[in-house]
Amino acid sequence: MTTPAENTIFSSRTINAPVAKLYSAFALPQHLKNWWGPEGFTNTIHVFDLRPKGKWLLTMHGPEKNNFENSSIFKDVVPNTLVSWTMTTAPYFDMEIGFEPISDTASKISFTMIFSISRRMQ
Repeated sequence: MTTPAENTIFSSRTINAPVAKLYSAFALPQHLKNWWGPEGFTNTIHVFDLRPKGKWLLTMHGPEKNNFENSSIFKDVVPNTLVSWTMTTAPYFDMEIGFEPISDTASKISFTMIFSISRRMQ
């Protein structure tokens, strides 16, 4: 994805786990719900259809007892390599998660959020 830097948030982290295990932590909702989102949040995953055009519906429960409904449509799903989706509820952005092996026992996960100025103005 190529976008202006002012519309993009990028983050990455190295994890001491093989890429297949790291990918499973995302691809399996029973694991994903335990770590997804900001610190202090919990998640209820209602739908997680991990395939192109599949839906992802979840409620993020904030530490202050606020609930945030999230709805997305998956775009790309390449096991152990890439998952991307488009948010269909505000805030509107496209998200791409990359999974990269570093060694047999370590992997890199990267997150790229690209916010659309045109969708934000609608």
